[in-house]
Order: sequence, then C-alpha cells, then structure tokens
Amino acid sequence: MTKKPRIAVVVVMLVIVSLLVVFYGFSRYHQHQYPFGTYHRCDKQLWSALHAYAEAHGGEFPSGEATPEASLSLIGKEYAYLLVRRGASTKVVEQMLDRGELLDSETCGWNYVEGLRLDSDPKLALFWDKEGLSEIGGRLPEGGHFVSYVGSAYEYVPASRWGSFLEEQRRLLAEEKEKRQRNEQPQRPRVAPWTVNRPQGGTTDVPECR
Repeated sequence: MTKKPRIAVVVVMLVIVSLLVVFYGFSRYHQHQYPFGTYHRCDKQLWSALHAYAEAHGGEFPSGEATPEASLSLIGKEYAYLLVRRGASTKVVEQMLDRGELLDSETCGWNYVEGLRLDSDPKLALFWDKEGLSEIGGRLPEGGHFVSYVGSAYEYVPASRWGSFLEEQRRLLAEEKEKRQRNEQPQRPRVAPWTVNRPQGGTTDVPECR
C-alpha cells in the first residue's frame, strides 16, 4: 500500500472514531438530562382536567380513595397518558384504568394534594411531579419542581425555595382546614322568647336563651 492510501485509511478511521466519541458523549448527556427519555406530559392539561372534574362534582377535586394517587385516577382513563409515572408503562396504566383499577405511588407520576375545592385558597398547591423534571422529562437547571395551584396552572419552584414553599403550604392547608371547620359547624337555631305565668295572672316575657 502506498503512502497516500495509508493516510486516507487513517483519516477515515479517525473520522469514524471521532463520530463514535461524539455519539457516545451525546448519548450520555441525553441520558443524564433526560433520565426517562423525552415524553411530553403536560401540567396544564392535567390542571384543566382536574378543574373540569371539580366543576362536574360540586366544586370538589377528586378525593376519598385509599391514596391521593388513587383519588387522582378518578379524573378518568382517557388521561392515562398524563397520569403515568415516568419510567412506568403507559400501556399498563391504560389497562389498569380500563379494568376499573386505580393507580398507586409506583404508577402515578404526581404528588397530588387531596381534599381541595374550586373555592379553596388559590395559592394552595394542587399537584407537582414526583421526579422533578420538565414537561418533556429534562432535568431542571436549579432542581425543584413545577407546581400547579388551585388558582394557576404553572409555576417553577427551584430547590432553593422548596423548603419555604412546603412550609407555606402547611400553613395554608392548616388555614383551609380551620376555615372548613368553621363553615361546617351547624348554625344554632334562634330560640323564640317564651313566657311564664305570673301568680297574679298574665304572663311575662323571658329573654331567649343564649
């Protein structure tokens, strides 16, 4: 083999090796940035589905099942593609919901706050994703989660604010519970004045009991 063909072979081999290195590096980067692959799971669609459910159920968001994930499943099997947890099988989730089964922590991809209503404090968080990834499955630059509230569909809460976010949510939930308890207390019926007979005859009014 002459010198020129040898150089050509070396160049071709170097190009191939370079492409393999680039491809490997890109694959590793993609795997790191998108640990479950790219899959669009829209927070806004889930928020809209929950609001539609509440409007059809007296203002109540789904609740009453064994776990929050199971309650969230009540929005319907047509939302399997939104409910599925990253890394779980969408087909398996669809089959579960078709059989009338409800999801659990391994198959549902959301942390859902059960027991809220359309008229709850709009600043109360309604749900956020479990993995802490973007809508298409990418890692977030500052960690944390995208959170959807009762009154708004989308907000990014970075890891630096996550502790204060949870603290505020605990406070808001306590206030919500207290408000519910006040509203659910039965109103004491108003007692009409009553009368007693006087020894000399006639009656006298007695103030109503308090």
